[in-house]
Amino acid sequence: SRRLGGHSFVTLRVPKVYGPWGKLGCFDYDLAQKAVMHWHDKDTMERSLESDESVLLQLSGHAIQSKIEHDVLFVDDAVDAIVTAMQYTPTDVEVASFNIVSGEKASPSIVADILEGFMPFHTHIKATPHLDSIHSKDGAYIYPELALTAKKELNWAPKTFLRDGVKILLAWHLDNHLPFGPPAHATTGAIEDNSMLDATETGPSFLLREGNALCRTDDLYCNRGRNILPCSSECSDSSFCTSSPLDRVMGVSRLLTEKCEAVLYTAFLTNDTSDLGVSAPPDDGGGSICNAAFILSSSPLATSLLQDLTDGKDQGVKSGILLHKGWNVIPISSAEKDISLEVSHILKLSPGKFFHQSVKSAIYIPPDFQTDPEIDDVKFMTGLLHRPKTNIFAQRVYRSMEKMQYMVGRTKRDALIFVPGALSFDPPEGNEGAYTFTGQKVSFHEGVKAAIKQESMRDDGIKCHLNFEERIRSFFNNHDFEANTVDPYPFVHRQWITNQSWVVHNLAKLEAKNLRCEWYREQVKWESANDSLSFAHILARMEVERFNSLFDDEEKAAMLEELKLKEINMETDEYGWHIVKDRYSNEDGHVRILDNRSLMNERNLWDIRKQINPP
Repeated sequence: SRRLGGHSFVTLRVPKVYGPWGKLGCFDYDLAQKAVMHWHDKDTMERSLESDESVLLQLSGHAIQSKIEHDVLFVDDAVDAIVTAMQYTPTDVEVASFNIVSGEKASPSIVADILEGFMPFHTHIKATPHLDSIHSKDGAYIYPELALTAKKELNWAPKTFLRDGVKILLAWHLDNHLPFGPPAHATTGAIEDNSMLDATETGPSFLLREGNALCRTDDLYCNRGRNILPCSSECSDSSFCTSSPLDRVMGVSRLLTEKCEAVLYTAFLTNDTSDLGVSAPPDDGGGSICNAAFILSSSPLATSLLQDLTDGKDQGVKSGILLHKGWNVIPISSAEKDISLEVSHILKLSPGKFFHQSVKSAIYIPPDFQTDPEIDDVKFMTGLLHRPKTNIFAQRVYRSMEKMQYMVGRTKRDALIFVPGALSFDPPEGNEGAYTFTGQKVSFHEGVKAAIKQESMRDDGIKCHLNFEERIRSFFNNHDFEANTVDPYPFVHRQWITNQSWVVHNLAKLEAKNLRCEWYREQVKWESANDSLSFAHILARMEVERFNSLFDDEEKAAMLEELKLKEINMETDEYGWHIVKDRYSNEDGHVRILDNRSLMNERNLWDIRKQINPP
């Protein structure tokens, strides 16, 4: 420390820091990443009898320097030392310099052996690295000579040693690999697994298996960097989540939707609900389409229906389920006066846990939906998740597409999610009511107008959220976060959905679940009931991530060129399909967004296909 102008400066000598929040290229990060990727891959991890080296070293590219030892320090201990030094004021010296060391040494080989020992199987058990040099026989820490000054002057000592530090490092990588818990197929078989997600163990479940106590869910410091979500969300980890009123109805709704392939559902989560605005369609006869309406048990409607049940009136009850306007009504009991925003968003954005594993698609309609949906409407809406392979003999379909000036691609395609969106397009000059075949891309401000009602602009939560989205564009696009990219891809809000829109969820794909969870996780950061801004945000971010993941320069150039275009060709359905890359499975998927014009065209084509191939 040197006093300059009344200020003190402390010098800390810190060795190699390891642990969570590391970066690619560091041996501890690379080894842990490979351990997670091959968590159950026994064939790859098998060692030959002659070899005493972990396969992780070869997989991570650190085999050549595997025996080189480094002085190491766990990241939390390094941070504690820095915080402690910031509060230190020297009294009788001009210069204060401290060695912040643990006394431990580790090589890539040692770390690889520890990691392999934590994996569900390991083919070559090696003893934990010898730690007698830093611990006495009774387990007490022996301070290395270099650390004595730091102990005396700063009262600092390391708290986390190599094996425990590597364990925490591995739990962090498991959390990053499966941030929304294990895929549903791991336990229920509900999701089609199109990826190589080998690890089905999450960070908290791994720590519990190793006998570690988990942090309290309300301990913000202990849980820094970790998502703690309601247990009723499909995005939560069942071993580490918070309870909510929705927990008590998941079993009921799953039982109700057993053997169904599609579910139409809505949610009225206010205490003043006295009626459901729309009626549900009648049963399709085959039982493949179900419906559910979630309401608060404290609402006047629930009170009335429950009273009918008590009085023995059959018209409001069927097989123990409350009925109203054709809906199967599921009351939600809550001790609180209102459902929190974090919980209320689950049913719309993250509904996977509420439906039986037989359900492949779920359609959410908002409380203010304008028309009573019919069975054909439900079938059409679920069909929007899929672009069927066009039958070359269906000339009537082709003629209709030519007449509408709207051509649908011939290749089969599935969407992870469908939402109605906002797209501006200009009518031809002198013909204000007609459609053109070239549309103008929606600007940020036009998208905001479509996404947020004018009267909602006064809401403090929405104003704060909107201010953030405006600023992040400028911040991101004025900083080069991808140093190796000559032309970085900008952060642009392009995919806008209309305010309070209905949503069709694909419940059959893992990537669809991850997308829903990305949306939900982004939305619960804000004290705002509007989820359109969050949707535009995650798709803008995922476009940047997809661009940065590409190795083909031609693909990158094509993305940049498309971004420069001001107009959209609206004579095909291509502009409604948006490619996204799932960061966890590394698989490409599609998000489908259509405006009103394209929706009408799609409905006309659906009606024609139905006539050609009646059910």
